[in-house]
Amino acid sequence: MPGSGRKTIEIALFTSFALSGAAALIAQTVWQRELVRLVGATTPSAAVVYAGVMAGLGAGALLGNAVLARGGGLFSGVNPLRFFAVLEAIACAFALLYAVMFRAGTFTVGPLVSLSFLGDETVRQALAFLLVAAPALAMGATWPAAIAAAEKIAIDVGKATTILYATNLFGALLGVASGAFFLIPSFGLSVTLGTAGALNVTASVIALVLSLVVVKLISPRNSIDMAASSHADEVMPQFDCLLVFLSAAATLALEVVFTRLFTLILGSSTYSIGIVLCGVIFGLYASSPVGWVLMTTKKAGVTAKSMVAFVASGAALLIFAEACLINKLPDLVLYFSELASSFKFQDLPLFRTFIFPRMMICLYVVVLPVAFTSAVFPAVLAGSLKQVNAKTARASWLYSASTLGAVVGSLGAGLYLIPAFSERYESGLLASLIVVAGVCLLIAALAASHQISIATKKEKQSGVVFLCAAAIIGLVSTLYPPRADTFLLSQGLGLFPIENEKAARAMRASIELERKSASVVFYREGLNTTVTVEEMPKKNISVLKSDGKVEATMPQDLARPAPTSDYPTQMLLGLLPYILSPKDKLNSLVIGCGSGATYGALAKQKNVLNLTVAEIEKAVFEASQFFLPFEKKTERADIRKVVCDARSFLSYTANTYDLIVSQPAEPWVNGAGDLYTQEFFQLVASRLAKGGVFCQWLQLYSIDEKTLLVLLNTIQRELPATYVFHPHGSGEILIVSFAQTIGNAKASVQPVKDVSDEAKLDVARIEKLIGEPALKSKLGYCHLESSADLLSMLVLTPLSLDELLWKKLSTERISVNTDDNLKSEYALPYQLMNKDDRIEKNLELLHSVRSNLLTCLKGLPEDAAQKAEFVDRVALSMARFSQKHVGEGLDDAALAAAFEGWTLSESPTTAAACDVVSYMTGRFETGGASVKSIENVEAPTAAQAFWLAQAEALKGNKDKAVSIVRQGLANGGPRSGELEALLQRLTGK
Repeated sequence: MPGSGRKTIEIALFTSFALSGAAALIAQTVWQRELVRLVGATTPSAAVVYAGVMAGLGAGALLGNAVLARGGGLFSGVNPLRFFAVLEAIACAFALLYAVMFRAGTFTVGPLVSLSFLGDETVRQALAFLLVAAPALAMGATWPAAIAAAEKIAIDVGKATTILYATNLFGALLGVASGAFFLIPSFGLSVTLGTAGALNVTASVIALVLSLVVVKLISPRNSIDMAASSHADEVMPQFDCLLVFLSAAATLALEVVFTRLFTLILGSSTYSIGIVLCGVIFGLYASSPVGWVLMTTKKAGVTAKSMVAFVASGAALLIFAEACLINKLPDLVLYFSELASSFKFQDLPLFRTFIFPRMMICLYVVVLPVAFTSAVFPAVLAGSLKQVNAKTARASWLYSASTLGAVVGSLGAGLYLIPAFSERYESGLLASLIVVAGVCLLIAALAASHQISIATKKEKQSGVVFLCAAAIIGLVSTLYPPRADTFLLSQGLGLFPIENEKAARAMRASIELERKSASVVFYREGLNTTVTVEEMPKKNISVLKSDGKVEATMPQDLARPAPTSDYPTQMLLGLLPYILSPKDKLNSLVIGCGSGATYGALAKQKNVLNLTVAEIEKAVFEASQFFLPFEKKTERADIRKVVCDARSFLSYTANTYDLIVSQPAEPWVNGAGDLYTQEFFQLVASRLAKGGVFCQWLQLYSIDEKTLLVLLNTIQRELPATYVFHPHGSGEILIVSFAQTIGNAKASVQPVKDVSDEAKLDVARIEKLIGEPALKSKLGYCHLESSADLLSMLVLTPLSLDELLWKKLSTERISVNTDDNLKSEYALPYQLMNKDDRIEKNLELLHSVRSNLLTCLKGLPEDAAQKAEFVDRVALSMARFSQKHVGEGLDDAALAAAFEGWTLSESPTTAAACDVVSYMTGRFETGGASVKSIENVEAPTAAQAFWLAQAEALKGNKDKAVSIVRQGLANGGPRSGELEALLQRLTGK
């Protein structure tokens, strides 16, 4: 064959294998994301999926080698290129099949979920393992098929193998980068998986064309010769397999440690995790030239062991150095964030402010140690292939040993080393780094010892040098172990926008200032996340952090002020749906433990019979004991605390609940995003008992208006009877949904016109519950003393929410957040770098639609005047809170409520209420109300006097106001107590 033609065939073969690598990593990324919904988003479950992929790849390599080398019957004289094409076609078939299944929600809302035997977590994990292992078998078999094809095309197999390894990694790198940063965010998971299938088809077509072009060179006779030549020396190279096994274990353990470290410092976003994976694969790719270098040497066996000893010693030194410099990582975050702010990528704000700093840190921290650690495989591969004839078999054994090491390394580090060391030492991540460095030293020592045993006297000297170097590095790391600054590492610096050098200096100064007044009392690197508790006595707060992100800020002493505490919001998250529930006996579920304030407030209510708390991280339960410890000591003993993935728990539980409260992390957090999708809310709706209530926490900070509307639309699609409340002074909203649907809300093209009676808020019941001592004391801390105060937090009713969404749907493409498109998870990380005050802008959006209170209330008196008086009290409460919390949009809401009361009953009382609210909100108009003179009211009741007196007092007629109050007191009524308090304020007595 002419040289140019052979060159074209080589390029085509390498291209095909690169496409195979890209398809494999794209598919693996999607599998990891989809199948955790079947087994749960916990580290053990995710590890099972990963283990299935690696086990399939390793077994596939051995199976492929067996088919090629010992083929008989059906496989007699198999053509390696056609075999490769068939394998790619099989991988494509699996990709397309799974894409359809994932799109249909087979593992989330489909019939598979209803199968009773899937209630066993072990069965689900076994199913997930098999689902990924099956296509991975075909993917793994492409490795020996590609090498066999190179051997039969008469390419230098040793050099071709190193090139195949490099091109496959290059394809894998492109696959991960395109999948994580473009395909999934743009097109969703199913289309991305379909793209992987398309790449498989392309690789298959290239291989088929090649098989036709070179058919004369690949004949059945040649295949038989291959089998005969390989039979004698196919024995597994045990020592070489041990080296690559240890190297792969160390490499994958590094990936796990770096991923946990990055999520701790930079935030647990999908982008951060994807960048670490790209960095690891880039490190693997950077190590591939080692094999090519060794292929050009004469004594490859000796030189390979020398190279292994060198790279392993270098890896140990690099890892130990990074362990010593671990406390400098926050400075790197500040430096690269500052550097990124100076770049002119105005059209790429996500890349400039979010992705670029993370890429640079990954390049600086991850790539080099991974490259040195993983260089063992190409070095051993090159040395081993030069010593045998059966190169395909030898490469298959080494590949399988490597995949087995990857499984052991990832599972060992993620499931055992980090959590176990975190309980015994200051930092499990730091201790794990030292262990990985020790494994690298072991590899260096084994390789150096082997070199000494087989080399000449001169060559033995280098082996002794590497053996001594390994011993010295190990001795130094033992005598001078590094220390971790857990306070600094858990500050979550990657979650703050750094614009310039001045901002970086300010951030450093702020951290050092906070260090003086704060102390870390709990730090645990658990299975799924790193949990930290910081105490700040001067500020009277304790802070709970998960992967450096603040999850709760609690007061240490309830009797002292704690302005930055979010304790009221946490309590209301549980108490608000409890108060609004129409049921007297509640079976309750709380998703997410947090500080324990939410489930703790619920547990003290007499109507809560059974309470289950589902938390994904065991360390969070342990950390919650540091918050309000005096309440934890008196906690109910019958509270069921379950360490599990909440979505998986809901999918396979047989129970239904009267009350479900969901307080996961923000939607951009990896894993938590699955608790904000349409499929999850559909699952919640199916687990609510008749008359049940669901409450969802959602932040107003770091979220743009469009994504906020998408999430609200997603909830209302499945739970139309949805109310939106905003606790005064907070940066969050509480979304309360009733199990009952609202008429034909979605059957009409117009906004909903009415609310069913089951979904209306019962004012009489609310008043009764608020009077209960256990609830009254909790609400008192939130400054809520009446049903009017409670309803003053109401921002959107089902009608106004529907109207808002319809209005935006007509002007913007507002869709829903699904398991497939993951809109919130990929759209929100950029908002972390947005300095704008999103809270006020989002509240302005929510208040842009007027809410009619009376359309969603029941349990009010039939008399119009009494209804109007209640609405006026809600307006007064809104006006009072608007004076404390400026900028929350309560001014207009209070005026709208007051005007609603006046239109219901045009009277001097309601007109006076309009005046009071107008003055309190800084508006001196009465909203169109025709104020009647006080002389037209004869013998005012206490309720009338309450409003009329305040209106006169605000106008400056203090004496007249006092006179009205005294007339109201003389006539008596249910509001006499309020009048007496008003009289004291007016007279100062």
